[in-house]
Amino acid sequence: MSIYEKILQDPKILEIYEKIEKKQEKEKETCHHGWSHVSRVIERTEHYMRLAGADEVLVDEAKVAALLHDTGLLIAEKNHAEHSYEFAKDYLKKKKIELRDRKEVLNAIRVHSNGFDSDSLMALSLILADKLDHGPMRLTDVGRETPGIRQMQHVVRMEFPVMDGEFNHGCFVVDLITDGQMDQEELETWKFVRKIFKAVHAYGRKLHRYPILQIDGKKWDLFKDVLKIALLQILPERLPAGSTDDALFLEAQRKKGIDACRKAKEMGADIALFPEMFSCGYQMPKEEDRFVSLSLSRDSEFVESFAELAAELDMAIAVTFLEAWDPAPRNSVALFDRHGNLQYVYAKVHTCDFSDEKRLTQGEEFPVVSLDTRLGPVKVGSMICYDREFPEPARILMLEGAELLLVPNACPMEINRLSQLRARAYENMLAIATCNYPSPHPDCNGHSTVFDGVMFVPDVPDALEPLLVEAGSEEEILMAELNLTRLRDYRIYEVHGNAYRRPKLYRRLVSEEVSEPFIRTTARR
Repeated sequence: MSIYEKILQDPKILEIYEKIEKKQEKEKETCHHGWSHVSRVIERTEHYMRLAGADEVLVDEAKVAALLHDTGLLIAEKNHAEHSYEFAKDYLKKKKIELRDRKEVLNAIRVHSNGFDSDSLMALSLILADKLDHGPMRLTDVGRETPGIRQMQHVVRMEFPVMDGEFNHGCFVVDLITDGQMDQEELETWKFVRKIFKAVHAYGRKLHRYPILQIDGKKWDLFKDVLKIALLQILPERLPAGSTDDALFLEAQRKKGIDACRKAKEMGADIALFPEMFSCGYQMPKEEDRFVSLSLSRDSEFVESFAELAAELDMAIAVTFLEAWDPAPRNSVALFDRHGNLQYVYAKVHTCDFSDEKRLTQGEEFPVVSLDTRLGPVKVGSMICYDREFPEPARILMLEGAELLLVPNACPMEINRLSQLRARAYENMLAIATCNYPSPHPDCNGHSTVFDGVMFVPDVPDALEPLLVEAGSEEEILMAELNLTRLRDYRIYEVHGNAYRRPKLYRRLVSEEVSEPFIRTTARR
């Protein structure tokens, strides 16, 4: 007899769910949480575990998690998953029940309400089984009259395509078959719908399959986590002719930058990105004393004011500046999260040593951080201008887990450089946001862009256009909407990125040898 079967024979468990059912009837809940619900969740959890190839012990223990997952409702609806976890932990201890994967069972119970970011197959299988059990048998009399959720009474059945060796051509499909009377528009007003979508997507990603939710065979494309990125394609301020008051110039830049960020927030931005070295307008005076006086420490008033602004606006800000450094300044970007916390200061690694940038100190690393946003954590890194002309920075950032690259820029963005960005996004399956200065800033022409990196999806026959937005040449604040859901789905099944690389054959890439015709006397080593 399996452990699940032993626990199932305990009359106390059934008694708990009978009490929960009576309690919720009294409280006029919209959904049943009694034994009928739990039994369906057990059956579906087993199905999803087997679909993913779990061994028999793990399947049996997943059924234990499903059996105990709602016991905490006897205490309260609020935090019931935590209450269920505490009950299960005590129950297993008192009954002296030994589980091979005890921590995973308890974790699955604990996160079954909102653990969509879990990496546990058991947890994701339980979450999916629980969230999909909202058909007519689940609804109470109150639920059948409640706008939104009442539309689920029209679901006749749910179909899951038979998964063979090809796994339905790389897709995980859930199809809601209805009686034809469903008002889909009303259904989408039900807040819980988002959790159903999240559950399908999370399970599909775990299996490295493109998740698709359908109604009567038609794709239901409701769930989108859209990250809004503002490209601040703005001109730097100018001092009156003959003036060399650097303090006045820096203050004018600061005020213009703050004003641009406020406008970006009014447009709904989650992240605002400046062009390259905005603090000085990408100007590097020949006079050494002025060059140094224009450089700023990361705790200077200029930089700190954007930290304070990020917290005030509840918006991440990537502000660029000529950073004070020893022995010479650096070309840097500071990323502040929406709480005003500094996430990283990235200094340009590939300085343009064939130009005035030979006076700068080069950066030495490519940091990636988990940036807290309105949509949750997003893995973010940066390149600066000339960095993007090398394949290695974007590749390293991808290997470090980056989903989005923020790229300040100051050069002409013509078809070849735009093609480079498209290629970097394509080969690394990540989004790249680039912000440039507009015309008539010297040697700049605008054309700030965001590429989302998504080139193909299984249910669309043709290649997609990854260019989300492209600015013109004039001064403007341009907003891009990055569909994080689609990008993350794409990254779990497509063939680019890291899966099929052969690093053992790439040793030549880290050789420091340079030979003709590539020898340049200006290059630093």
